[in-house]
Amino acid sequence: MITRIIVLAFLALLVVPLTAIGQEDVEVSFYRFAVYVDGEGNVYGDATVKFQGEDVGLFTTTNPQAYLLVELSNVPSPFILTFEWLDPDDKVFQTASLRETGDAVFSSYTAWSWIDVDKDTPKGAWTVNVYLNDKLILQTVFFLFEPQQLMDVLTAYNTLNEENQKLKEQLQDAEARVNELSGQLSEMRKKVDVLQSENSDLKSQVDKLSQDNERLKKDLQEAQSKVSSLSQENRELSQQLKTERAAASQLEMQRWIFLGTTALFLVTTVVMALRKPKVSPLPPPPPPT
Repeated sequence: MITRIIVLAFLALLVVPLTAIGQEDVEVSFYRFAVYVDGEGNVYGDATVKFQGEDVGLFTTTNPQAYLLVELSNVPSPFILTFEWLDPDDKVFQTASLRETGDAVFSSYTAWSWIDVDKDTPKGAWTVNVYLNDKLILQTVFFLFEPQQLMDVLTAYNTLNEENQKLKEQLQDAEARVNELSGQLSEMRKKVDVLQSENSDLKSQVDKLSQDNERLKKDLQEAQSKVSSLSQENRELSQQLKTERAAASQLEMQRWIFLGTTALFLVTTVVMALRKPKVSPLPPPPPPT
């Protein structure tokens, strides 16, 4: 294959010193695969498609060439720009290089390279590496198929795309359900927070009741101790009352015995007095002489 590379560059004389801009400042601002690129850098038959979020190329063996156009910014010279084309077996199929000399900074630097394609060109996934000097600044992929293979691939891609769309819809439904469940979970968390707060209040009340219960138990023990002491005192007083009643009963008995004895003595005395014979009184003594 013949090595081909074409450059369209704009030289910008920057105010800053040239040494202030290095390779690390170079950016790939744009790239495109195409069926053809003219000498002015105009793209015809854009062959760039989105695949898994990346820009890739798509060609068939009916395309006579496969082009890659890149646009760089802030490119300091001197430099060597290299396009390396790797076939589906990851072998170098073609290399194209361009050397820029002199001290300058290109604010915009557009270059493109291509390979010839025919029915014998290896089919599959190709890789294109773009180097600025020895630094890899772009790695991209394009696919080369037979027309029927491309139709099969596009059919499979469309099928996968439809399935992917359905999966996206299912994912959206699932996300909506997740959001709904998240809202419910948030509400449940709020309720849990309220219950935890109420539980904390109940726990405080239970702790207070426990303290009151302990205090009441202590008061009950003291009351039971006092009741026991009073019961003991009551038994002692009852015993003392019985003793005093027995003593009082004995004293009462002795009083009645005394009264009976006294009454008997008085009766006896009266009876004896009544039964005693009368004694004549003695005559008075004679008067003194």
